[in-house]
Amino acid sequence: MRRDPNYLPEFTNVPIRTTEVAVTLDAEEAQALEVLKATGRYGGTDAEVLRYVLFSWWIERFMKGPKHFDDLKS
Repeated sequence: MRRDPNYLPEFTNVPIRTTEVAVTLDAEEAQALEVLKATGRYGGTDAEVLRYVLFSWWIERFMKGPKHFDDLKS
């Protein structure tokens, strides 16, 4: 193998760009978020826990193929 000096990687998700999004939760949702955050299992901040919940929901709802959370349901 030799390095190709002309190679330019082109990945669809790179560079990753982050954007802050304001999320408004009602009292019940905010309480549920606090309960999840208190476990320490889903993150230490509101943003981390909310991101975990969002992506978990997305994976279960929309991803095809191996089920990422099957082992957690036992």
